[in-house]
Amino acid sequence: MPVITNFLFLPAPLHYPVPIEMSNTSSTSLRITWGEVPDAYHHGEVTGYRVFLEETEFPDVIVANDTYPLHVNTMDLTVLKKFTSYTVRIRAYSFFGEGPDGVVTTLTDEDSEFYYFNHYMRGILAANNT
Repeated sequence: MPVITNFLFLPAPLHYPVPIEMSNTSSTSLRITWGEVPDAYHHGEVTGYRVFLEETEFPDVIVANDTYPLHVNTMDLTVLKKFTSYTVRIRAYSFFGEGPDGVVTTLTDEDSEFYYFNHYMRGILAANNT
């Protein structure tokens, strides 16, 4: 008697995590945060995220290529170049493969007296508003 097996092939996640935010935390560091893939686009269980960072002007040079489990949604990067544009690409993955990239670009700060003065004034304004 023949054995009949049914297979259900689901595609990889059809959307990237939202929102994706990237901000500079100093002249040589960035913080990247991301949300979840919208429920309608999971197509099975999302198991984690792939995060790629590259200099925007040199997209073939990958600065970071990391994989994170589902419960992690923040990445801090240090020892980057000052006043440089970086692009992050984040995609979700599941047992069935990897989804599309969500893309965000930002600049690291430049070291200058204005930079330090600006952060000093932000601190004073924040203290006075509390």
